[in-house]
Amino acid sequence: RSVYLGFAITLIALLTVYRVSFSKLKLLAFPVAICLVFMSFNIQVLMSADRRQGGVLQTKEVADRLSLINMSLLMFFDHPIFGVGEGQFFPAAMEKYRGKVPFPEGSTVFTQHNHFLGLLVELGITGTAVYVAIIFTLFKRLYRLVEFLPETRFLGYNFLLILATGMIVYLNNNLFVEPSYFLFGNSVFFTFGGMIDGLHRKYVTAA
Repeated sequence: RSVYLGFAITLIALLTVYRVSFSKLKLLAFPVAICLVFMSFNIQVLMSADRRQGGVLQTKEVADRLSLINMSLLMFFDHPIFGVGEGQFFPAAMEKYRGKVPFPEGSTVFTQHNHFLGLLVELGITGTAVYVAIIFTLFKRLYRLVEFLPETRFLGYNFLLILATGMIVYLNNNLFVEPSYFLFGNSVFFTFGGMIDGLHRKYVTAA
């Protein structure tokens, strides 16, 4: 489901703010048509309760994650400044908080799926503020680059849009999936961040 949402974010960005000299509807009509055909042939799978097959109607997982959110909030308000310690979500949850939040019967899920809540629990406001400051700085530098980056065949506004969209999709995905499970995705985000920082140094700082 987070993949579907990421696809929607990308499609909206391409339709609304991507710059081309011809109709964007013509550019995207064919791939969108292919997606619609694929969905029509797989509608039963997509609307099923089997998440592993791509279904969107599985509800047990939603209940698990809502319980995790409630538990995370309890843990955060008990340790708001410095958190319970890095990598300590599972031990702390098992030791003190497991019985405070009702989980669906048979659930053994005690891994945080919302990245920002996980940071608040483990590192508190102090650690999370550092992470948010890094993200804010990257997007601020990206915004500044719109004015300074020269329009060439490769660099330019559309290139920055691709970087921004990729990073937004990554952050959106982290609201639903624990990023430590997918280290490649993390490398993509910070590779894009490094490109933004390098371009900012070359074109903005040096200006």
